Amino acid sequence: GLSDAVNGGLTDVTMFAPTDNAFFKLAKEFAYPGDYNEEAIFGYLAALVKDIADGTLAENLEFLLSYHVALEARTWRQLLNDGKVTTLCECYEIEITRRSRRGKQLRIMDDSKPYPIIIYQRSDYRVQGAYVHAITRVMIPPL
Repeated sequence: GLSDAVNGGLTDVTMFAPTDNAFFKLAKEFAYPGDYNEEAIFGYLAALVKDIADGTLAENLEFLLSYHVALEARTWRQLLNDGKVTTLCECYEIEITRRSRRGKQLRIMDDSKPYPIIIYQRSDYRVQGAYVHAITRVMIPPL
């Protein structure tokens, strides 16, 4: 699962990494009252994640983060060609489409609104056999 992916035991994966600004946007959607401050934002979101569902903070966070990891390492081009990926989070399948006909941004069509965008200029980072792609929003799995 996710711990294998993080600890290097599962190398053939694609990771969608929300930017710092993506976490700020998420906090604002949940009524975060402050300005941009990483420590305050992550503390605020950690408290929310703990309260979202039954379970510990670690269990809920693992569920959320595993939605950002897909089976099989794929480049930006492969994501576009395949059109969908299966996440580690209870094997949800998410669709990936081109944002515009000639654009270099891919939209992740999941239950998150607005849809997260894979940032072309910050994609295809190769880390221990995995591909990491920066995304503009935190994806929220169906609860």
